[in-house]
Amino acid sequence: MAATLNGGQMSGLLKTTIINLFLLVFFYGCGNRESASKVDYKNTFLSRANIDLEKIKLNTTVFKDLDSDGIVDAHDNDIDGDGFHNLVDEYPFDNSIWGEDKNFNGIPDIVDFSFDQNVNANSVECQESLFREKNILIVNDDLESIDTEILLVCDLLSKSYFLKNPIQNIQIIALRSEEKSTSIRRGDYLRNWKVISLFFGDHSIKSEVEFITTFIHEVFHSFESEENLIKLEKIVDGELLSIKHAQGGDEAFADNLTLAFLCNESLELEKDRFLVDESFCGTEKAVEMFELAL
Repeated sequence: MAATLNGGQMSGLLKTTIINLFLLVFFYGCGNRESASKVDYKNTFLSRANIDLEKIKLNTTVFKDLDSDGIVDAHDNDIDGDGFHNLVDEYPFDNSIWGEDKNFNGIPDIVDFSFDQNVNANSVECQESLFREKNILIVNDDLESIDTEILLVCDLLSKSYFLKNPIQNIQIIALRSEEKSTSIRRGDYLRNWKVISLFFGDHSIKSEVEFITTFIHEVFHSFESEENLIKLEKIVDGELLSIKHAQGGDEAFADNLTLAFLCNESLELEKDRFLVDESFCGTEKAVEMFELAL
């Protein structure tokens, strides 16, 4: 004979079923939230920090604005609006969590040189001071023997020039392997994301002179504006200096100011890049370009 359930048994069974279903949905939902929000990291240091811009861009459109800040996600360097740049945010699409900062220095652990065995103590201090004083974070994309370049960044940005012309449109400086570049180049500047990437390898940066020239060039990209270009053209009488890399417009602006900076800081000129001889460095024009307030 088939067993029957009384009212109390039916009620208990229903409650148990509802609780089990709730627990199943809760844990499944949490699991999906984790996988959907957190970056799928590789083993390299900065790849864990989502330095691959294309990875984020695949999840953004020109119509979506996750944090409703008026900047569409494809152009927003803080998509979830939690105050952490996408490239150092472990959960760039979730504003309730971003990662860890075990030593409380304000730098996310995934890009903190304190936890990077590829850099020395001087590089750690350089990163912390640059972040503390200029709110710029220099990060290493798993490159080895990169301390010289890290310290050069701090030295160059400490020049009096950048006290007179404070940097406002750079948040991240990333030192990367040329394999992470989609084309043969030494560096680039992404204005919307306020990121400078510097690439190292046989077909990109190979020497200290190339590093300094490329870095300063990309820094000057962050100063580009119609107003500043007009100021520069007045100094040179509308005739920008001839530079091998310059292709007109923005490149000419950055290259001409790079040349003036190198001259006035007595830094070595890259011979096959600047189509002027070193005598230019002593000219009034070079000094005027260097003293231009941006």
